[in-house]
Amino acid sequence: MSTPWTPTRTLRQQRTKPATHPVASRLSERIPTSMASDPIACNCNIGSQSSVNSPLYPTSSSLYPSSTSRSSIFRWKNIHVCVLFLVVAVLSADISFSKSGFVSAEPLSSLTSGTKHTVVRRSRIYVPPNGATLYSVEDLSLSSQSSPKKQVLTVASKAKVSSSAKNSTKSNPNIISIQLQDLTADTVYIGTISIGTPAQNYSMVFDTGSSDMWVPSQTCNTTVCMSLLRYNSSASSTYRIENKSFEIKYGDGSQVSGLTALDRVLLSGVSVANQSFGMASVDDSTIAKKGIDGVVGLGFGRAANIKGYTTIVESMLARKIILQPIVSIWLGRQRVGGSNEGSGGAIIFGGVDTTKYVGNFSWAPITDKNSWTVRFDAVSIAGKDLGLSGNALIDSGTSLIVVPTKAASTLHQHIPGAIEDPQVGWILPCNTSAGDLNFTIASQQFRVPAEELVVLYRIPGYVDYCKSAVDVATSDSQTEWILGASFLKNLYTVYDYEALSIGFAQPSNIYNSLANVTLLPNLSSSPSGQGNGTNGTQGGDGGSAGGANGSYNQNGSAQFLLGDIKTTNCTPINMATSHITPVAGVRPEQAPLGSPVPNVPHAISVSLPTFRDNVDYEEAAPRVVNAMVSGYPRFFVSLKVKELGAICEKKYGKPTENSFLWPSRRVAERCRHFVERYYVPTISTDDSTPTPHPPSTGAGSVRIVEFAIHAPISEVKPDGIKQVKVFATFFPKEAYSVAKQFWQHAGDIVSSRQAAFCLRWLALKAEEDSQQQKQKDEATIRMPRGNRHYAAAKPVAQQQQQQQGLPAVQSQDDEDRPVEEIDGMDSRDYEVYVEERYGRNLDLSFAPKAKVALRRRIAAQVAHHAGSASGWTGDKEYVTEDDVYLFPTGMSAIYNAHRIAMTLFPTRKSVCFGFPYTDSLKVLQKFGPGCYFYGHGEEHDIDALEKEVLEKTLGENVKEEDKILAVFCEFPSNPLLKSSNLVRLGQLADKYGFMIIVDETLGNFVNVRILEFADIVVSSLSKIFSGDSNVMGGSLVLNPQRRFYKGLKEAMGREYEDLMWVEDAIFMERNSRTFQARIARIDENTEALCDYLRTHPKANYLTHKVEGAGFGGLFSVIFHSAKGSEQFFDALPFYKGPSLGTNFTLACPYTILAHYYELDWAAQFGIDRNLIRVAVGLEDKEVLFQGFNEALDAITDDE
Repeated sequence: MSTPWTPTRTLRQQRTKPATHPVASRLSERIPTSMASDPIACNCNIGSQSSVNSPLYPTSSSLYPSSTSRSSIFRWKNIHVCVLFLVVAVLSADISFSKSGFVSAEPLSSLTSGTKHTVVRRSRIYVPPNGATLYSVEDLSLSSQSSPKKQVLTVASKAKVSSSAKNSTKSNPNIISIQLQDLTADTVYIGTISIGTPAQNYSMVFDTGSSDMWVPSQTCNTTVCMSLLRYNSSASSTYRIENKSFEIKYGDGSQVSGLTALDRVLLSGVSVANQSFGMASVDDSTIAKKGIDGVVGLGFGRAANIKGYTTIVESMLARKIILQPIVSIWLGRQRVGGSNEGSGGAIIFGGVDTTKYVGNFSWAPITDKNSWTVRFDAVSIAGKDLGLSGNALIDSGTSLIVVPTKAASTLHQHIPGAIEDPQVGWILPCNTSAGDLNFTIASQQFRVPAEELVVLYRIPGYVDYCKSAVDVATSDSQTEWILGASFLKNLYTVYDYEALSIGFAQPSNIYNSLANVTLLPNLSSSPSGQGNGTNGTQGGDGGSAGGANGSYNQNGSAQFLLGDIKTTNCTPINMATSHITPVAGVRPEQAPLGSPVPNVPHAISVSLPTFRDNVDYEEAAPRVVNAMVSGYPRFFVSLKVKELGAICEKKYGKPTENSFLWPSRRVAERCRHFVERYYVPTISTDDSTPTPHPPSTGAGSVRIVEFAIHAPISEVKPDGIKQVKVFATFFPKEAYSVAKQFWQHAGDIVSSRQAAFCLRWLALKAEEDSQQQKQKDEATIRMPRGNRHYAAAKPVAQQQQQQQGLPAVQSQDDEDRPVEEIDGMDSRDYEVYVEERYGRNLDLSFAPKAKVALRRRIAAQVAHHAGSASGWTGDKEYVTEDDVYLFPTGMSAIYNAHRIAMTLFPTRKSVCFGFPYTDSLKVLQKFGPGCYFYGHGEEHDIDALEKEVLEKTLGENVKEEDKILAVFCEFPSNPLLKSSNLVRLGQLADKYGFMIIVDETLGNFVNVRILEFADIVVSSLSKIFSGDSNVMGGSLVLNPQRRFYKGLKEAMGREYEDLMWVEDAIFMERNSRTFQARIARIDENTEALCDYLRTHPKANYLTHKVEGAGFGGLFSVIFHSAKGSEQFFDALPFYKGPSLGTNFTLACPYTILAHYYELDWAAQFGIDRNLIRVAVGLEDKEVLFQGFNEALDAITDDE
């Protein structure tokens, strides 16, 4: 193995032979030996038997050191598994971005339970001033800053520890983990919860400074509320009336008020039934105005604003959903060069992540039983004691460190260059040279590094000045300090509800996603007892827990998550050399049917947890369709896109029409041409029998409407976006399925983020218009825009439109008419359910730089491999960023590669070589003159291609339409993972004059060397390049050394449109920074899981594999019986849904989803109906082994 797997000690002892992993022995039991001769096994490979001894594929090729990597295609006695290990490399980010968002929380209350209170919250979130721009982290030279100093922490003498018990575990302990997202320059963090049945998702602040939980209600009809996800009680079957009143006032004069309700609340899939929460009917809070739905209070119920309130934590403890009375929080950082680079962090109920801290906890008792307030005895900066002491609220709902006015002045006097701006407050040089800020709590010092004293927003009117992380209290009477995210992100923090104390620990250098979620070791409230399971034990400090057909004795504490047993013996990864986003110890609770996977905003997969769910999805069963709130964006039109489209249809559509939205006029035109080509209208004759019309009669029935949505006054920035255009293609309702095919195949779709962005602008503009003065006499003259509170009223024409319940717009409905302008709309027109979006207020002017970073990242990696290729000549330049093009989806890259190629030779057919992803073949068949299909993709197919097609293109009098445009193939193919003989195909391309276009999504351009053999290389960036499964994107790379480069380059100059939405580019750039290390981890995991399947022909893949790289994280499993396959899939305890290349393990019955209505045809090419495709993630190997064993245990039928 290139990277040896280091299992636990017991597993290593058991592994007496290379192929005897626990899962291997289990798999061998499950499929009859008769399958050893099943011809399907011959198709489930990379390469073919006939290629093994070919001189084109030397197994000891200098391009691949065969002695260092394990084989990737497997033919098992009883099971067929196809594996592609992906190992990729990534350059350092060219730029760094911080997301801008705004979070507030409910007020800290010191109240008497049982009465109604109106409280003003003292803490605050950081709101960048108008005109503030993100300060480039590159300019800070953070890499030159000293690394964080280690803090030696011990248990404080004044602190108590929970007195419930000293034993380590009770029966079935539960731990719930929720990923957080970093919204604003490492200062604001939110997570997602769900309420109701079916689940309604909300982005929430998790606030230790308050106790109440609330979300906006549908009865809240203010413009601010209309921009949020509002709780719909009538849509929830588990809703119950409670009707306690509450009212919360904020320091800025805004307020939240309403009544309470009871309903099911889901935290990472764990249900808390009949939980009380507030339904805000009045909500003009700062968080609402900035797009955050609500607050989850983590304080004490006795201090809640709602009368007699039981907090979510208290409910879970009382019902034994969690058994340790603790909540732990760790916050990530986005700063490049800082010590803790990665995701937004997590909040963990009932446990901790032991990989995120080192040493012991220092416990500090709280000084007020109603709040998480501790005593600090000293404050120093750069080693100088400032003579300050007092009480501090440890508040996860506050962005900065908030201190009294006098203390702020004292502290900033010791920071060189500090300035007190009358509007902004204290500001510092963005590259401040101040020393560390230290707090002494419970006799221990806790450090805020000097580089963390600034919030990375450049303050307008100053040269390279940023906001200070130490803010001033809004009231002169406030004496209590508030230590918010600027303090907490430098520690790992545990809140103990029983001992009434807070524990602080030094954070480790693993500061990304969850890695080892477990009970807090040595906490007295850690329960003890037996875990559920059969035929085995799992020992350790955590007690004895049931296993499955194995005995895994481990030194570390047994790990539990959501009631499932997790064995851990995790060694922290050295993040100094590898920035990984591990989710190692976390095996998530199965997501409910139809819910997003993962449960984050703009997720691009959906939970289909059973085999029957997948079948019913294909058959459009109402129980599945009605449950879906998410899906893969090309198959499931985003709810945000539907919402925006509904506005267009309501205003401009006819009762007989539907529409699709597109990001450009050209795409809308291509959709129109597609519908007009394939849609066959029908009419009714006298006997009411539908009669098909010729396709040409559909011409004219499709029209295009263009929308220019202008920026609200509050959003106008000198270098920002001034307007967003979208284009609606209207067509007869009967043509919807045809138009949907274009959406699915072409992939040039409107992003869910773009739709949400437009909806938000419309809501803000409606608010501004509602506050304008009454209009002048002339309805057609619009007054100049100014401050929204003093802008002119809408013209009469617009008012009349709004009285009819329609958007206030001026419209023409075709391309030859003026561009229409959506300037505002009445709140009753529609409800803008803006999906939880992290990065809502990010300065989008950084998007072009993000795209440059992406193109450079791809170009540099491809050029590096090309430069090492023996066939790459030195008389021409390598690929540059100018040869890399970005697209909104991976299919868009494929479709446009085909479209651009056809501009050179429009009458030539293409060749689809090998069995491809379903839409790739459809593109070649439906766009252009058609294609030849050689579905096996093996050597005999190359022979047939040359004999049947290519040889006929030579000689005199050959017609242009008889020649070949291009050979399209995947390397390797999806899902059988075959690798085509690119060397031989390339030789044929040179001989017969056609292009080679390769989709290397599964191989990845950093893992396989493809470009030297191809004219065009395309890839889906939505997969492992991103990994987070929350953004779509694709890339296309031209090879400057191939014969068609000049023509293709000129065609791209004429035809290319940059349609990747700006926010998507920013997310893609961030996600992709760590893809090298992530894939290395996935490669190791997959190899460990599959190394028992070893014997197979692999020559073709190895010829193009990058030296030192791996085979990826995808494999397919085929069981002998349909029932066995279904049982295995249903019991597999990982996420299940479409897509692949995710940071978490994801499985799906691929053939059902991709070829349900053509199963017999797919079977001809070895695509078995019962094939289960698994994309391996970043979990611990032990978690993977245990999960697969559980699935295998569930199989009862092998017939």
